[in-house]
Amino acid sequence: MADPFDALLGNGQQKKFFRGEIESGTLAHAYILEGPQGSGRHTLALSVAKALAGGVPGSEKIERGISPDVKIFGLPQDRKIFTVDLVRRLREDAFVKPNELPFRFYILENAECMNAQAQNAALKLLEEPPGDTRFFLLCENAAALLPTVRSRAPVIRMQRFSVGELGEMLAKTPSFAKIKEDDPERFESAVKNSGGSYGKAVLALEKSGEKGEKVFRGQADRLLACIAPPNRVELLCTVLAFPSKRQEFEEILELLQLAFRDMILVRYGNGRGTPLYFSSKREAENAARGLTGRALLSLFEKTTLVRENLRKNVNIQGARMTLAHWIYDAAAN
Repeated sequence: MADPFDALLGNGQQKKFFRGEIESGTLAHAYILEGPQGSGRHTLALSVAKALAGGVPGSEKIERGISPDVKIFGLPQDRKIFTVDLVRRLREDAFVKPNELPFRFYILENAECMNAQAQNAALKLLEEPPGDTRFFLLCENAAALLPTVRSRAPVIRMQRFSVGELGEMLAKTPSFAKIKEDDPERFESAVKNSGGSYGKAVLALEKSGEKGEKVFRGQADRLLACIAPPNRVELLCTVLAFPSKRQEFEEILELLQLAFRDMILVRYGNGRGTPLYFSSKREAENAARGLTGRALLSLFEKTTLVRENLRKNVNIQGARMTLAHWIYDAAAN
């Protein structure tokens, strides 16, 4: 039987961890997989389900997406919040005995979009799960989940690839290698703006509107240029020029999170780690120059908080104003 984890690129530590848990019979009943869109969260969860099934009759249906015992619960297209009704539906289904496999396996997408009531309902399910059931909660930021939920499910963080690693992997695909040769600027932009996510880089290369990705990167760069030293007027004008569409605004916030993460890394990482936003550690060091350690930590924290609030359906204009004032205050520390 082929290795169930072969479909997932990289993530060697994550694969080794789950192989060990399954082989030793110590696989927990729930895990939180944290990583950006396209980081392989779904692939890893399904790989665990296939490995757990171990080739029993019906296991071949997992990969085809038709197993009655492996189900995905996600956020409906017309909703922005994961309500308690959806969790109750999952709970009712979870207590049904398996049809073909020796277990039931649930993948809960957009877990960070659960409101407090939904998270508390999920907590009850995680506290008293059926013995033959596994839950995998997928999210971009586990910090958006209640501490009580996180205490019931270990957080597994997906690997973020360095710019070099990602470029090498993409170049192995003939169509992407051609883009790299014919339009190196587009290729480089997709790699740099992916935040270390292979899937996100692929999406950027495949879609025809890659111009938008360059615009987001340019807007993030302009904001970074306003913070050392902080210029309140330039900051406000830059942030107010950010997109009014929620998803596009969040794209910029994610880029800023990566930039501030890189600045903290070069300041406190003792040479460890790879930049995800900047092309080199030297570039990250130059961007961080003039900012105190306290300022860097606050910048990352405030940007993360604005992004979390954005997912709670706050007003876009208010979120932009808050971001501008918070970044100014943080950078001035």
